[in-house]
Amino acid sequence: MKYIKVEKFEDLIRLAATSISPVLFYIERESDILCFSIAPLSLAETILWYATLEEKKLQEYALFNALDGSISFSDIPSTDAKSRNVKLIKIVQEDLLPENLI
Repeated sequence: MKYIKVEKFEDLIRLAATSISPVLFYIERESDILCFSIAPLSLAETILWYATLEEKKLQEYALFNALDGSISFSDIPSTDAKSRNVKLIKIVQEDLLPENLI
């Protein structure tokens, strides 16, 4: 697996909003939140895109407005045709990530 850290959480949301399955996973750590998305690069390789956040709690959805590029957050999905809902899923246990990321 290859790892790519993006500069801003918003970049990760924009990346997820363009995918077929707009989902981001996150793990709450002691000092921040690690957010990530997994994307196949080829049949033999996978990329884990990630960013860190200083916030302590995330809402359930990131709403990406495709017309103006703005991002907002909500606990309910948007029905606005301009918005793309990105589901934020909290991970409570995993064995996928290397120790240096957790």
